[in-house]
Amino acid sequence: MVSFNSSHLLDMSSSIYNNQQTMQRDSSSSPASSASSCESSGELSLPAQSKRRRNWAPKVRTGCLTCRNDFNEYAASASSRKRQCSVPTSRAPSTSPTPSKIQATARQWQIYDLFRSLTVKQIGGVLSKSSFWSVDLLQATEAYPVIFHSSLAMAALNHQLRMSHIAVEAKKEYFEFALQEYDTAIQELVQLAMKTTLTYCDKEAILLANVLFTGIACLQGNLDQALVPVRKTLQLFNEWNFSRETVVAARGAPRQGVIDPSWLLHLISYFEFQAHDIDATIAATSWKRHAHELRAPPSSEGFASVADAYYEYMPLHFGFSVNANAALGPNSTSQQGGASGFENVSSRWRLRLQQLAEDTEEVSAAQRRALSTLWLLVKCERLCRHVRRSSDPEIWRTSNVEFREIVDSAEKLLQGEYGVGGGEDCDVIAPTFTFSLSAVEALRLVGFVSRNGAIRRRVIELLRTYQRRDGLWDSKLSSSLIEARMMLDENTLQDLGEHRTCACEENVFMCKEHRALTLGGEMVGIKMFRTSINSRAGQLRGDQDVHVCTEWE
Repeated sequence: MVSFNSSHLLDMSSSIYNNQQTMQRDSSSSPASSASSCESSGELSLPAQSKRRRNWAPKVRTGCLTCRNDFNEYAASASSRKRQCSVPTSRAPSTSPTPSKIQATARQWQIYDLFRSLTVKQIGGVLSKSSFWSVDLLQATEAYPVIFHSSLAMAALNHQLRMSHIAVEAKKEYFEFALQEYDTAIQELVQLAMKTTLTYCDKEAILLANVLFTGIACLQGNLDQALVPVRKTLQLFNEWNFSRETVVAARGAPRQGVIDPSWLLHLISYFEFQAHDIDATIAATSWKRHAHELRAPPSSEGFASVADAYYEYMPLHFGFSVNANAALGPNSTSQQGGASGFENVSSRWRLRLQQLAEDTEEVSAAQRRALSTLWLLVKCERLCRHVRRSSDPEIWRTSNVEFREIVDSAEKLLQGEYGVGGGEDCDVIAPTFTFSLSAVEALRLVGFVSRNGAIRRRVIELLRTYQRRDGLWDSKLSSSLIEARMMLDENTLQDLGEHRTCACEENVFMCKEHRALTLGGEMVGIKMFRTSINSRAGQLRGDQDVHVCTEWE
């Protein structure tokens, strides 16, 4: 055991807990005070109360969450509406897998069944390691009360956001349940923070809980609140030198805790980089540890799975996005820095992925989609890296063809994931939030890098059609930023006229002085994100920044 001064963790958990307690007290007093406290706290926002009407009764609390009938894979009322039951379970459980300290209620068990049978399949995302969500995380819910209650909050919140056909009163009930479980999870975190010494399992529970808290805030569209556990997680992760456990696990040592530490590192790195993209004061450095400290298999061996390939791809992706010329991968050395080192590592990674594709000809629809998504991200990233390093308009012009192909492929993948066109390869219910990248990331990159108006407008349309949140990145926010930058580029070209002295060309290329740049962003309240954009030339002229506001319902 390691001695630990928990004051800073206690400050964080107590702050969130106090906000939740205020919301609970205000919500029990009056509708007006409830709405007011939500605005001031920046936490889960409770809808204004109204007179309750049980227009979905008579039902039971131990059954399908779509139709409220008894547990059946296709309950009568869900089937009549051609909807799959929210809890595809054929029987009610006989024993509870909850932590021994918890006496779960029937309602908690019902939501837990929703979590383990549906939510974990959605929040992991198409590229994540499925066993981490379906095995490790479920074991963590049994071992740690804070994870149990966090998971229930996430399941209820995800369900009420995803199921548009649920009555308003039922949605409110799910939200109130999520708020209550979130409040209980914070209390459990406070109890951990008050311990004078922390075991490995305590640290594991704290870090994983903060990952889940980040996901809950992302589900709400509250980026400001999501950054709170991200910052604290990074502080504790570095203070505890938790990446050392990842290296030990990679060398085959027995697991000390419940979950795979390498995927915990992956999730922390994932949020860290996305947070850096939103707030530059958050340093994105864990991808370097991820890249340097893991011992990858020899480059001649193919990956064991798409998830393993994705795991090793992320340091490359982070490095490319932060600084493409300095990115290093798992097989690199200190002499392999710079663009050549990045390309060497990337090339070896692609060969291993190609071998995986050749070795797995007969795979499921989900595996095919995952492999196609990963290839698409790699293709998109390589193209964006190539054009971003060039000031030759001809390279940008010829790249438009490849940009269109990437957008076509991304649309096809999203159509499959969202069940457009039907077919047995389609998921029944598409996710609203995931802890991994998806084809939406390819659209986002194309929208920000391409200078072609038609391509950008199509990207914007697709992002608004397939709205989802992949971690901190929200498709609605991305579409608003892409549209604003596109409009600024087009207005700049119009102002320059035909006698421009730079290489700027409509629908092809914008020089460094005139291209639109994202300068920074901030949350306004709990449901709006404001971003400032301008160009270098505009800043030199003293032009006012363009402010883009994205608001969530």
